[in-house]
Amino acid sequence: MTKPPKGPGQKPDSGRPIYGFTLVELLVVIAIIGILIALLLPAVQAAREAARRMHCANNFKQVGVALHNHHSAQRAFPQGVDMRRSSNPCSMPDNVSTNKIGFAWSALILPYLEHGQLYDRLDHDTNYHLGINFDISAEFISAYLCPSDPQGRELVNVDDGHYNGRIEEEDMAKTNMLGVADSEDYRCDSSFPKWNGDGVLYQYVKTKIRDITDGTSHTLITGEVIGNIAVPHSAAFWLSWSISDTRNGINNPLRMPASTPWDFNNGGFASYHPGGCHFGFADGSVHFLDETISQNVLRSLTTRNGISSVSQTPDAAIPLEVYR
Repeated sequence: MTKPPKGPGQKPDSGRPIYGFTLVELLVVIAIIGILIALLLPAVQAAREAARRMHCANNFKQVGVALHNHHSAQRAFPQGVDMRRSSNPCSMPDNVSTNKIGFAWSALILPYLEHGQLYDRLDHDTNYHLGINFDISAEFISAYLCPSDPQGRELVNVDDGHYNGRIEEEDMAKTNMLGVADSEDYRCDSSFPKWNGDGVLYQYVKTKIRDITDGTSHTLITGEVIGNIAVPHSAAFWLSWSISDTRNGINNPLRMPASTPWDFNNGGFASYHPGGCHFGFADGSVHFLDETISQNVLRSLTTRNGISSVSQTPDAAIPLEVYR
């Protein structure tokens, strides 16, 4: 006579109980774990992006403090860029005739960003792309970089053998921050920047707080930018040329990538943060502006004295909800 099979929990002949679970139970547990991971991943990614966005905003705050320290020491904000040439007369006032291919504001505030030693090594008597200046330009400045940018610490192809006789793809350190120079095209001849911009950090001229009649809390001074994601080693660089305008609104480069490597700072301000990008204001504050902001309001925030340089129309009222 055979014994019936032992049921669950019954002791076998050895006297020890049998424990276990079926294949169906195992699959259910795996499915539940997979669902939990799928639910948690977006939250983790959102938390990481929130941290990166906070880091980026803190960089803008540091730069804002440095700009104000420059103003305190030099009695003015630095010139946006010093890039003038007699063959481009619109790049300089009538009473100026000397040529200069010089530095941008982002190089001039280095002593106030704890990079005084780097600033002291710059040769202010020669062009930004020659000699020691070219070598220094490969140094990354952490305050000018955004951790959300997938380009990371990518050097920019600037030289291409034209200036130093060497052909390389990697020349100058990139930046994710440009000065706000104008509400329209900051260039005067599709090439050199104009000297009479309506922003704060524009060509040649040093703006003072008293010149910002719109009020420093209502006037942009720096903005976030991205590189040309379609072309490697193509982005803005901090040593020179680091100004732009707001004529294309916010995040236009995400919708319409640059067609050439040198379109990086002509597409306007943009970021990889969802929905907009950071701007520093002339009072030292930092705000995240929505990409859907009215162009009239954005222009009003850009100009320092209430009038657009091209349209010659008064500033629009600035609603409080544009600040985030």
